[in-house]
Amino acid sequence: MWFAIIVILAIGVGALSTFLSHKQDMEKIRLKQIDKEIELERLKQENYLLENEEMQKVLDRIKADNRKIEAEKNSPWLIQETRERQVTKTED
Repeated sequence: MWFAIIVILAIGVGALSTFLSHKQDMEKIRLKQIDKEIELERLKQENYLLENEEMQKVLDRIKADNRKIEAEKNSPWLIQETRERQVTKTED
């Protein structure tokens, strides 16, 4: 009788050990997944900041070009060149 109880307890302890080991392994896998998700989110945010920085540079360049074009519109040279083109077109 005692032998049967000892065997049942040994089997139960082994099964419990295996179950707890499995749960612990699953928890480790879940923690690794969370770490990877955190790293992915960090990379997304870093990429977002870099893209915004680059877009700001492009926008500043466009604004500078627009200011330059606006300044050239009032240039007497541009007016002269436009008149010359118009005269050339009417002569052809």
